[in-house]
Amino acid sequence: MASLTIAAPSSRTAPTRRSTTQRPPRPPVRGARQLNARPVAELSTSPSTGNRPETAAATAPAAAARRSNTRQPVRLTHRGRRLVRTAVVVLALMITLLVLSVSLGAVSSASEGSDGPTTRSVVVQPGQTLWSLASAALPGMDPREAVSRVADLNGLGPSSQIVPGQPLLLPLGG
Repeated sequence: MASLTIAAPSSRTAPTRRSTTQRPPRPPVRGARQLNARPVAELSTSPSTGNRPETAAATAPAAAARRSNTRQPVRLTHRGRRLVRTAVVVLALMITLLVLSVSLGAVSSASEGSDGPTTRSVVVQPGQTLWSLASAALPGMDPREAVSRVADLNGLGPSSQIVPGQPLLLPLGG
């Protein structure tokens, strides 16, 4: 029969295991997304989502954006980019049309001014008639048509009388 011996406890203690605590997690890389970074045990529900579980990783970018003092760049969708592009083109066309209209207006007004005056002013002297003034101003024209043009130019009716000292506008040339 085999004898069984029981050893007395020794003064040496058994080797202990290393600490079971884990190292602190590394800070996330800036700009990188961590999908499903939290274990399932850390799922929580929030009042805004009802009973739907929400991970802390899903809310982390929004919280980080609130904490960050730097502005995030604006990101446009395809539709937004198309809208901005169209607005820029329309604005450029409007500016081009404005510049053209102003420059053409300046050219046309300059060409009108280069011909010189088309009328001259005279003061009616005693003994002068509308017929004599019109015939002298437009010598190559029929006197009846010349009188009509002078009367229209001065706003005179068919039976209007002119008096000495009255200013009249007479057309230059025919």
